[in-house]
Formats: sequence, structure tokens, C-alpha cells
Amino acid sequence: TTTSLTDYLLKAAGEASVAVGNIGEPPVNEIDDRAHNEWFVAELSSYQIATTQELHPRVAVLLNITPDHLGWHKSHKNYALAKIKLFENMVDDDLVVIDVEDAGIHEFDEYVYTPGRRICKVAFDEPAGEDAAFVRDGKMVIRLKGVETPLIATSELKISGHHNVINALCAATAALAVGADVDGVCRGLASFQPLEHRVEPCGEIDGVRYVNDSKATNTDAVEKALTAFPDDDVILLLGGHDKGTPLESFARVVMDNVRSVVCFGDARERFTAAMDEADVDGDVDIAQADDLRDAVDVARSLSSRGDVILLSPACSSFDEFSGYEERGRVFKDYVAQLAAAAKSQME
Repeated sequence: TTTSLTDYLLKAAGEASVAVGNIGEPPVNEIDDRAHNEWFVAELSSYQIATTQELHPRVAVLLNITPDHLGWHKSHKNYALAKIKLFENMVDDDLVVIDVEDAGIHEFDEYVYTPGRRICKVAFDEPAGEDAAFVRDGKMVIRLKGVETPLIATSELKISGHHNVINALCAATAALAVGADVDGVCRGLASFQPLEHRVEPCGEIDGVRYVNDSKATNTDAVEKALTAFPDDDVILLLGGHDKGTPLESFARVVMDNVRSVVCFGDARERFTAAMDEADVDGDVDIAQADDLRDAVDVARSLSSRGDVILLSPACSSFDEFSGYEERGRVFKDYVAQLAAAAKSQME
């Protein structure tokens, strides 16, 4: 979301930009075809950063460090240091943007906060320092080199959830840091729509809302998605290809924020065991399903009017699909089929 939003804000402010990397074309394919003054907004994986030597961003954004891709990096520390390597060649004229609410980043503060590195701290509550992004009296504020720029109210954002306020603050900081027009950034913030597969509403059946968050392939993304539904009873669909991520603390967060969980796919046994262990009060329905469609059917059987069925799987999709995009499309297509069937029964 942050990559797409940054690109969108730059364009809304009249800047030439292109989203590249994991979200679009490889940067090397675009360099020769782009103008000298065009901004590249690059979403980079830890694998890519780990093998770079000369990468030098003008602005770099680090949203979180949560255990992921451990099979490739061999350890959580290696994974974290690969992400932090993004800052290695940056100088004091550049800007590092950090979500200081993220506990995973704090574990590696000694590697993040190094002498001569200019860091903008992003949080909902105002951080100290000359460079910060935060919310004051319901309005987003960016402070760069001590100068504050008020933006729009968080209530004007069309993307929901606490995590998306942080995403918006990071994107706006990046855009303003490279000279984007404030009014254009504000227009962009107010008009940016939710992206496909990222907390994407995709239908309602018998008063139950269905939400596609197939892009949530790790536990941190799921925890953030749950903040979008503070007042709803959530039935969470978890599962897919198991990445071996630790689940103990994640399972406790899930138990505090959902009414039911349906674990599906290759990961279902381990996820079910973790959820069962975390459900100390025994007040969360925990069920299993063979695959995604089966999980939707089970969730429907557990649902009541007013509930939210949220696909936010915390796993990759390769046990059943070619990627999170196909998984999300299949989910939406199946919800559409069920909605059509329910409508025909009423006629």
C-alpha cells in the first residue's frame, strides 16, 4: 500500500514518478525509458537488498521487521539486517522514514540509529525530533527539519485501519521530502482507494461482509489488518503454505481480536494448535478446512448478520495457488458466486 500510495501522491502533486520493483517492472528495465527527473518508487524485498552494493535511495521507508523468509536468510537477525542494509549508502541529505511503533524495528535500534543518519520517526502519537510524522487533533502532520505541515484529517482517508494511517504518514513524508506540492499531496491522500487484495471489501451476503486481504502473507500484516475492524465480530481465515513463522504471540493477538478462526491449507494443523493454546478462555470458535473455498463455507456456517469474514492468511499461497493475487481473485470470485446464489434463492 505504501509504495502505491507514495507513487499516487507524487503524481497527484504533479511529479513524474513510476512504481517499480515487486509492485511493477524491475527498475533496471525502466531506467533507460524514463526521464532524468522522474522519481522511482521502488518496493524492494529483503532478498534484493541483501545482494545490493551501490543502492542509494533519496528516501527509504522501513515499516516493520517481523520474522519472515527465514528459510532463505537462515535467521531472523540476517533478515532484519538485510532490510536495514537499505540505508547503508545514504548520507545526511537523504531521509530514512521509520515506523517507531513497530517493536520488531526497536530490536535492531543499534543498527538503525547510526551517527549521521537523518531519521523521520512516524507514529500516531507525536514523536520528538526535528523530523517526525504523526496525528494531532485528528489531523495528519509532517515535520521536516523542524517545519510542520498539516495535511488532511485521518477521517478523510478512504483506506481504513490504524496501520493505514501509518502507511499514509510514511507515504506523505516521502513525497514531501522530495519537494512534492502540499495541496497535491492532500488531494492524493483524500482520493486514494484501497488496493486489491489489501483489506479490500468484496461483497456482503445475508448481512455478513467479506474482506479480501490476501496480500497479508505474514503475521504482522494480519495484526495490522485486524485494527481495521475494532467494533466488528471478525471470522478470520488463516492458512496456506506454512512459512514456519513463530505463532505464540501472534495467536494471542488473534484471540483478542476475533470471534472465530478458520485454519486452512497446509498450515492448518500448526495454526490450529497455536490458536487452541492461546484460547485460554475458550471463547473463540476455532475450526479447520481443507482449502480456501472450504474455509469460506465453514466461516459462513459460523457467521451471523453483522459479522466480517476476513481472509488475511499470514501464509504464502503456494500450496494451492500461484501467488497471493490468484488466491485473492479466487476468494472474491467465490464470494460473488455465493452472493448470486443467495440472491436467486430470495427471488
